[in-house]
Amino acid sequence: MIFFVIIAVAVILLFAAFFLFFESKKDITEKALALAAIGNFLDARAMVRDHLESSPGSVKSLYVMAKIYSMEGDYLSEASYLEKIKKIGRYEKEFPEITICNRIADIYYNLDMFEEAFFYYLDSLQADPTDPEALIRLGFMALGQKDFQIADVFLKKLNSSSTQIPSYFIAKGIIKANQGREGVFQDFERAYQLDRTSTVSGFLFAVSAAKEGKNDTAIEVANKVVENIEDEFIRYTLFQFIMTQFFLKEDYSSAAKHARLCVEIAKLNGWKHETTDSNFYLAMSLIAQNKMDEASDPLIDAESDRMDDTEIIELANYKYKVENGDINLWEFGTDGYDLKKEIQGAFDKNFSNERYYELSGLRSQDTFNIRGIVNEEGKKITNQIGLIGVDKLTRFNSLKGTAFKNTCVRIIMALNYRVSREIPYLENDGANYIGSNISDRDLKALFRIRKWRNVKISDVFLRDLLSAVNDLSVEKGFIIGSAELTPGAKKVFSSNPDQIVIVNGKELDDILEKALR
Repeated sequence: MIFFVIIAVAVILLFAAFFLFFESKKDITEKALALAAIGNFLDARAMVRDHLESSPGSVKSLYVMAKIYSMEGDYLSEASYLEKIKKIGRYEKEFPEITICNRIADIYYNLDMFEEAFFYYLDSLQADPTDPEALIRLGFMALGQKDFQIADVFLKKLNSSSTQIPSYFIAKGIIKANQGREGVFQDFERAYQLDRTSTVSGFLFAVSAAKEGKNDTAIEVANKVVENIEDEFIRYTLFQFIMTQFFLKEDYSSAAKHARLCVEIAKLNGWKHETTDSNFYLAMSLIAQNKMDEASDPLIDAESDRMDDTEIIELANYKYKVENGDINLWEFGTDGYDLKKEIQGAFDKNFSNERYYELSGLRSQDTFNIRGIVNEEGKKITNQIGLIGVDKLTRFNSLKGTAFKNTCVRIIMALNYRVSREIPYLENDGANYIGSNISDRDLKALFRIRKWRNVKISDVFLRDLLSAVNDLSVEKGFIIGSAELTPGAKKVFSSNPDQIVIVNGKELDDILEKALR
């Protein structure tokens, strides 16, 4: 009898020991999280760390430690512990692989560490190729770098019927517009339908409607958008857009009204370029109504601000010939000037497909090396974030002295020219050269090579280039650097396509690939 009692007591004690052992492990995590919940992070971490010293491979404990750091607001330390779980490669129901990868990526994304975020969201797709968070974030990060090809790789994998958010359709429309594909109007229309209060969706839809010839719809939507806009430059741009639509409808009185609004906004804000443009279009709309006297003042203002602008000069000459009786209004000028063509072309000139991206606000101010992480198919090309190389533009911009000048020579050779001589340049952001075409030595060009990143080139810079091209008696001028044209510069460029060559974007990337070898 005593023997059976002893056995029963032993079993009870053994069961109690097992129960206490496992309960103590459970209590560690619960107690640690409870301490963290009341702000006692130091003791909470110490409790879990003690357990990790005896069980360093405990993914549960690592996860609890990450949660404590998250509660404390130390998100980099949280990411560090989540990365340890990822390295071990064991997950639990509470935290599957996709959850860990997405959380690490999200931490880096919210800290503006986009290269790291991009890297870990790619890992998310390895765990779940259809994960919407990863696909959306990757697509929009690529769009932020103006890499439409990579953005399309990820965004096209999303299910359109279940991704009913305006920004998704805006992104789709921008990609299609920049790739010359159909469906732009439909995407922006859907974005606007999903959120009619969005000024971005509304403006993009209005522009796309105009490109479809739906001018009344474009004007109606743009007028609704302008009621909710406080930003002065966007208001200016909207009024300019509405003006171009009235040009297309041949309602020159309404066009003049909106041109005047543009003049007022531009003058109040001291925008010289925009003031000149607006005076030019105001004069054009008044000439179209045969109000020659009224057109004189804005046209004179435009001429005095921009004396070498061929568009302004041609309009002034046309006005003079009509007033003189040499030609009738709407007839071709003796020099072939076509007023109607110029008026009808104002919309396309000011609102090219590139404006969609500019108006969307999707361009990121932070740059990172996407092509150092993925190939053209969006596949990861490195498994270690530390092995992501510095992008070619950063390497080029960091060059100095002889190394920089030797690279400039190779860039010019990649463009089928050979350096004849260097032109003095006092700034430290680039160099100027004269080069002769390798195939035809009589063809000479000016090269302005700059260490730029996402710089805006103004019309003043292009006019100075044209002046230098004429003074140096060369055929054309090259601008080589990471830059985009302002609206004014685009007008100068479109008027002188044979004399100005802009090397940027993918073309610059391809040339640097050769020059930096």
